[in-house]
Amino acid sequence: MPIRPFGRDLFLDTRYSRTGTRFRVYPQPKFLPGFARAVTIHVDSTPGTVGIGPADDRMYVVDARNKRPYSKTGRVPPYAGARLRPAEPNRQGHFDEIEPDDETFKSATAYGAIRCVLDIWEVYLGRRLAWHFGDTYRRLEIIPRVRDWNAFSMFGYVEFGAGDPSGLVCENFDSVAHEVGHLILKGVIGNPSVRPVEFRAHEEAGADLVAVVSSLHFKEVVDRLLKRTHGRLFAASIVSRIGEAVVARNLYNDFTMGDVPWDPDPDAYKYSLCLPFEGAVFDLLVELYERRLVAHDAIARRVADRSSHARGRAVRGLKGAFARGFARHENAFRLALAEARDYMGLLLARTWQMTPATNLSFSSVVATMLTADQQLGGRHGPLIRAIFARRLILPMKSA
Repeated sequence: MPIRPFGRDLFLDTRYSRTGTRFRVYPQPKFLPGFARAVTIHVDSTPGTVGIGPADDRMYVVDARNKRPYSKTGRVPPYAGARLRPAEPNRQGHFDEIEPDDETFKSATAYGAIRCVLDIWEVYLGRRLAWHFGDTYRRLEIIPRVRDWNAFSMFGYVEFGAGDPSGLVCENFDSVAHEVGHLILKGVIGNPSVRPVEFRAHEEAGADLVAVVSSLHFKEVVDRLLKRTHGRLFAASIVSRIGEAVVARNLYNDFTMGDVPWDPDPDAYKYSLCLPFEGAVFDLLVELYERRLVAHDAIARRVADRSSHARGRAVRGLKGAFARGFARHENAFRLALAEARDYMGLLLARTWQMTPATNLSFSSVVATMLTADQQLGGRHGPLIRAIFARRLILPMKSA
């Protein structure tokens, strides 16, 4: 049986429904159909332990007034300038009564989304995440709005820009999750002073994958994803497209290491170089999901065997087969996706925990992933090898 760290509940928004502190977040950009309303989540903190800001012993929010990004000014935390009103909990210690049109909502939702992602990944990691900047700063500083379009995850802080006209980046869950992904990767693997471009590309891919797995913990996301695709996930979707308010990166892609467009600027090149690796992991997620569909008798094995390689007219027939299976076994499709999601979360967490910061390459990470799969039961090694081989990423051979 696959490991499901959230017990019998498939989705995070029920995990702390009795003991956690409530916040509201937008699971996907609110300009997308079906996501105009913020949903309630529960973070793993007893009501009353999250203070004004919000703030706790690991992080605090500062709604800075008219602030430029630290990276553009050369300054560093803690922020000491003018600030706007902080978010305050209600008498029961919750923040979910703050309406989206309240100026303090952006502070509350940024904190809630960050805690949500940490809660998910600390279960996969099996431990509390240590900040990579912990020797300098005890707490993470969160700035929900700065005078920029982009978002920044740096040494001791995260800042969120204005994004596009449809809303602030701090209100876009997968953009927030991506920035938290950088913190997770740095906290687990490390943050060496010398970071070759493949190291940086892997971190970008890892941050995108953190966002994908985290988003799949929302019932609203899973329901819309399955209904729009009729259960066939080898396609561009709300889950494969990351950070729509900031960038347009799609994990459903055909890039191999041989056709990534070269850019002499490593700051730009890392965003294209990450595509083959994260595309392979997305393919692995979908393949695992389809294997679980076969195990639950929701689709035939021959349908799953044809799915990943189908092109042209063959896709139309597959869409029909998936649609018929989804119509008859909708709950099995949800369960299969939750199982694949949790296995992928565990696989990535175990891989990153065994990945050294020195000499990191895509090939070395794939080799470590194969070891992680062995530790989790060893059932998917041939699939992992085949998927990465299609992207021209071969596991590094042992010395």
